[in-house]
Amino acid sequence: MDECQPWEDVANILFRQLRSIPRELRDLIYEYALLEPDDIIVPNKQKPALFGVCQQVRHEATPIYYAINTFRAFIFDDGQTCLIPFQWIRALEDNEAKAVTKLAIEFGISDATKKQFEAHLARFKITVTPLANNNFADPAAMTRAVDTLEAGLQACFNVDVLNSINAEMRTVQRAGKFDLAKLSFEVEEGGKRYGQANRMFKTILDQCLGAVIAGKRVTISQ
Repeated sequence: MDECQPWEDVANILFRQLRSIPRELRDLIYEYALLEPDDIIVPNKQKPALFGVCQQVRHEATPIYYAINTFRAFIFDDGQTCLIPFQWIRALEDNEAKAVTKLAIEFGISDATKKQFEAHLARFKITVTPLANNNFADPAAMTRAVDTLEAGLQACFNVDVLNSINAEMRTVQRAGKFDLAKLSFEVEEGGKRYGQANRMFKTILDQCLGAVIAGKRVTISQ
């Protein structure tokens, strides 16, 4: 091949060679070219360069790209991020959305909520009542203390975010171009203090997702 040959001519030659290969082998080539080593963070506005080769390659490669990769969105308990994954789904073409096999939505408590809770902790006092052997604190008193802490964190959390996510899932379900069974919620560990709260809210989101898939309506109140 002439080194000075224009790239457009080279691309045309390579595409003609690719088109001469059986479809099964082309699909293997697409998989090799399109599989990302890490999760793809959404929204990702830039699509693979391979899609720009020609309409046929884009048509053949698109479902493979969305099927073999895991897409991940990060959301927090605020109104700014919780809609990101659902806006991304709506922006996809129908064939793209239908091809997605895994969308992981990772939930974490926002910095704003953490600051509010830290302020709550600063006002919180624990009184330890020793027992006769002087080795253990009163279990009932400690249980009340933990309950108060959890209540303080829940009070700082914006429950409207859960309802917004729930509403977005219902909208996606009604649109019918994305299978909500391909969606999963995960949690940011957040250390010992917030990890437990994150898992608690994940449980709520999982229940909401299951209800939406089953065609049920859920309203969350505090």
